[in-house]
Amino acid sequence: MRADNKEKIILRKRADKESDRVWEDTNKLYHIRGQLLSYAPLLADLKESVEYIVEKSCPANDDNLERTMLLKEECKCLLREIDRQNKSRDTPDKKLENIMNLVSQVSWFCDGVDN
Repeated sequence: MRADNKEKIILRKRADKESDRVWEDTNKLYHIRGQLLSYAPLLADLKESVEYIVEKSCPANDDNLERTMLLKEECKCLLREIDRQNKSRDTPDKKLENIMNLVSQVSWFCDGVDN
């Protein structure tokens, strides 16, 4: 009987350590997700700024057609790169969301098994 109590105590301590580790990892995941989410508005603002440059002509460039065309071409390249960054940001965000769901399901399952 005494050995069973010791085993239960050891298992409970181990479970508590694992639970603490899961919470720490979950907090790290939320921190990473927050960084990913804060990156999106920055890209949106940059895209808006580049589109503004494309739409509005600069009076200094009005007499230089070559400079205007070069500026518009560079802006198109920037817009393509911004779109690529947005698409590449979506994939890690979806993966991170799946991992967070998995962690919550596993912790929920483990809590149910302990009780």
